[in-house]
Amino acid sequence: MKYTKLIITLILILPFFHANSQIKDLELLKNELDTISKQKLAINSISIDKNGNWLICYGDFGYSFIEISEDIKKSITSLNKKQAKIKSLRYSPNGWIILYENNAYASKLLDVEIKKQLHRINAYKQKINDIEFTGNDKFIILYEKNSFSVKGISSELKTKLKNLKYRNAKIKDIAFFNENSWLIIYDKNGFAYKNIPESFSNSLKEIYENKSRINHVFIIDKHWIIIFDNYKYSLSF
Repeated sequence: MKYTKLIITLILILPFFHANSQIKDLELLKNELDTISKQKLAINSISIDKNGNWLICYGDFGYSFIEISEDIKKSITSLNKKQAKIKSLRYSPNGWIILYENNAYASKLLDVEIKKQLHRINAYKQKINDIEFTGNDKFIILYEKNSFSVKGISSELKTKLKNLKYRNAKIKDIAFFNENSWLIIYDKNGFAYKNIPESFSNSLKEIYENKSRINHVFIIDKHWIIIFDNYKYSLSF
């Protein structure tokens, strides 16, 4: 495990290669989200591994989890004792990365190419907004307002990202059901998508029409969790 300094700001999404996970103790997850939402604490991250274990990071130093691995638990406990605000736990195909304050991250078995790209972007003092792992040797990094570094994504998605960059739109978030089913959130509440369920797009439109701001989208199998106005949420299960 390695701790490395990195300039980073995160917007979070669930990698689709964990999409077949069955969430453990779903009712407990909902109860935790309800409690956090009632206290109006920002929901910073929801992470779910391939076995359905989950972690919620919220507020400044709050976190709640069920059956996460010992190495991740050790890292989180250590960071919490230091009162380092955890931004996200992200699962790569072979390991994981925890992003936290003071421009740092902790990782295990993170792909060398990902590290090279992160440090290349960091060397130019450019702010990283998101890291999305989309399968073996496939990833997308969003940085600055609308720049991106990719490997293995579809040409159609890449073209859409280029178009948004050309329009000077702020790219906020990307989520996947699979390689040919994706969602991009940009600017205040703009979104573009391909092959997503109609009920999902309707939920996004409803939040938009209520003049709420969409923060994060998490996709689990055929379901989703939308975080909006920092501490509110909508889910499909």
